[in-house]
Amino acid sequence: MLSTMTTGRHQMTIEIDEDASTAAGRARYRAACACGQMPSHIPGDRAEAVAAYTAHTATASGNTAGPLPTAWIAALVALALLVWATAYAVGHLVAGEADLTAAGRRVVLGTAHLVGLGAGCGLMALVHRRLGPART
Repeated sequence: MLSTMTTGRHQMTIEIDEDASTAAGRARYRAACACGQMPSHIPGDRAEAVAAYTAHTATASGNTAGPLPTAWIAALVALALLVWATAYAVGHLVAGEADLTAAGRRVVLGTAHLVGLGAGCGLMALVHRRLGPART
């Protein structure tokens, strides 16, 4: 299972730091993040806590590995086209073997076309999503 940091899920929580508030004589805030990897910071006013959280998300959310290389993108597109072509070929086989009217053949081929595109693009997105965190 991916951690919340790997999937990019951040959720800010601002809490009043009671010890610092008592020492300062006024409310002092501390920001926390749901990812659990936010570095500690000195309690301050609410704007400082929000600024600390914003700095955390700006540094933690970026993909440190950079964009995917062109060869990976080409391989993903080729995989999606292979899935689409297979679905379309199966549609042609079904339309040819079944005793269908012209409208029925168009429906079968159109459905095969859409299923192939959807499955190919979905597979490409899934592989890309799983490849991204592994590259960091």
